[in-house]
Amino acid sequence: MSRPSRAEMLACLATGIALLALIWSSSRESAAPLASQTKDSPPRELAATAASLLTLSEGAAQLVETAAKSVVRVDVTLDARLVQSNELETYFGRLPQETIGSGIVLDTDLVLTNYHVVRLSDSITVSGQGAPRRPATLLGFDPLTDLAVLKVANLTLPALKWGDSDEVSSGHLVWAIGSPYGLDQSVSMGVVSSTNRPTLLDSPFQDFLQSDVSINPGNSGGPLIDAQGAVIGINTAIAGDSFAGISFALPSNTAKSVFKQLQQHGEMPRGWLGFQLSNVTRSRAAVAGLDSLQGAYVESLVSEGESPAKQAGILVGDICVSFNGWEVTGPLGLIRQIASTPIDTTVKLRVWRRGQELELDVQVLPRP
Repeated sequence: MSRPSRAEMLACLATGIALLALIWSSSRESAAPLASQTKDSPPRELAATAASLLTLSEGAAQLVETAAKSVVRVDVTLDARLVQSNELETYFGRLPQETIGSGIVLDTDLVLTNYHVVRLSDSITVSGQGAPRRPATLLGFDPLTDLAVLKVANLTLPALKWGDSDEVSSGHLVWAIGSPYGLDQSVSMGVVSSTNRPTLLDSPFQDFLQSDVSINPGNSGGPLIDAQGAVIGINTAIAGDSFAGISFALPSNTAKSVFKQLQQHGEMPRGWLGFQLSNVTRSRAAVAGLDSLQGAYVESLVSEGESPAKQAGILVGDICVSFNGWEVTGPLGLIRQIASTPIDTTVKLRVWRRGQELELDVQVLPRP
């Protein structure tokens, strides 16, 4: 019998859960053995279930086998501080401390990983399936999304394709591939627990996919892939100090846009107006003469130098209700709108101030 094609495997994988549920349901309704079956033969329903599980298992294995070729181990050497209680340090002096992470090949000689893996590096090396350890250089990084791009010369590994994280829903099957505790090419499987989880690092530029995939130190920077073998997230963090069934991955749509900017410019340019925003309260809305609690309250302006907000005449106490025609529902959404606006663009910002709605022209400048 010929081996099923990859397309057939992936199609089965995508529908496997529904099929298994149907088989389980029908097997409960037909639990009594059929007269045509011998005493020693397995029930037909169990045979069908076993066949479906086998096909699902083979599909998952083939999916991981293909994706793992594009997943690399990232080794980072740091200058470690002396630890007085460590006898090895006492007798041998300062020793380098080595950390391990994971990365994804996404273009020729380019690897995406977490910035926290490489941020204090003296040296970086990358290795993968059939690719011996090679030196890497830091091409660009973005602390606000914890992403970094590495340049690795002559890295002959295939690129993994991007998936659409906006199409991900709770319950979807996902796989993580990486090097937890230095165990290269380790695979774990789970489901998406939730999408659009608020930031872990108090940043408006990070929302996360939450899953129950097992993530441990060394997985950081590795891919979270879907049933099509596409990257839908970058494994970044867990809840607590050790894995407890809650893992977080930066969505692929965010990572993809940052990757392109880092690839081209070495940094992620973001728009900036120079004010601090917070939520609208009833008392703040009353002072501004606004009936709604939607909008973004201007809590403060940058204290040093001129800023776009100051130059446009924005004042502390203003409530921003519209940004270039986009309705402002809260501070987080406005910050993201400003950040994604092309630099040097002049936009119209509508604010409420003591019973009046004003429209101000403000120029978006680069985030300092």
